Amino acid sequence: AERLGEVDFHRLLNRFVNDLTEPVLLQKGQVHKYVGDELIVTWLLAEGLRDARCLRACFGAKARLAALGPSYEREFGFRVEFRASLHGGPVVVGEMGSVKKEIALIGDTVNTAAHIVDACRDSGEAVIASAVLLRQLTLPPNIAARPLGAVRLRGKQSSIELFALEATASAVRSPAA
Repeated sequence: AERLGEVDFHRLLNRFVNDLTEPVLLQKGQVHKYVGDELIVTWLLAEGLRDARCLRACFGAKARLAALGPSYEREFGFRVEFRASLHGGPVVVGEMGSVKKEIALIGDTVNTAAHIVDACRDSGEAVIASAVLLRQLTLPPNIAARPLGAVRLRGKQSSIELFALEATASAVRSPAA
């Protein structure tokens, strides 16, 4: 924002979220909310687990941004990337607020996912998933999981087992699923 100015930064963010949306929708995900430069994407758990759609959406979005990198460089002077956390579990969905109402997702699952993004930042990993989620799905052949061990996340009393996820060479060469 400092380098681009407010108007061009808004244009960049709008393009970024629009470019990420297509791979999410392709994998039956729903964009719940935009929070600054973040997207909160959700699935009903069974839908997100089916054929590892939540992982495919994430890596489809990464592949799309990589393919669009030259156009971002021309338009804004740099390529864009993102960090992602993947976690699953129960949430409460309800209306919040009285003046400005919105549908909110509340619960430990949402809180944990937010703190896993912090773990991405702290560890330098682009995509981290919880063991809780990974135990419930089959990894696609083009995605590899590397254990990070039990990690104590900020605000959590217990450690949580995390895995860094990476596209394998075949995923990098193939188009976004």
